[in-house]
Amino acid sequence: MATFLAPLIFCIAVSMLVYTRQKLIISNSEIRFVGSFKSYFISWTDITKIDMVRLGKYKTPTVTVYYYGGKLDLNKSYYLEPQFTRMLSLMETRINPELYTKRYWDVRNQITQNLV
Repeated sequence: MATFLAPLIFCIAVSMLVYTRQKLIISNSEIRFVGSFKSYFISWTDITKIDMVRLGKYKTPTVTVYYYGGKLDLNKSYYLEPQFTRMLSLMETRINPELYTKRYWDVRNQITQNLV
């Protein structure tokens, strides 16, 4: 029984360590998401589209940043409310407003009115 639980406990411990080390850094030149198995370094000029949807049972907002070469999902459940809205505000000051979808602005307005 103990030999079966050891790998399971090890996997849980590793995933918890990786999860707590994740950082989103918004600078003047790029967005960096580091600390997970895959790191992202996205220049502001590489971003092609920003979208936001509400997912799951609790309609949690998830921002998707599309860029040349892939996409990055930022889920509100990982961040506290003030951090998430500040992150959105910082991105809105750096990214061309034409790159945001209509759905992004609809969900963003719901967040600012605390309807989500």
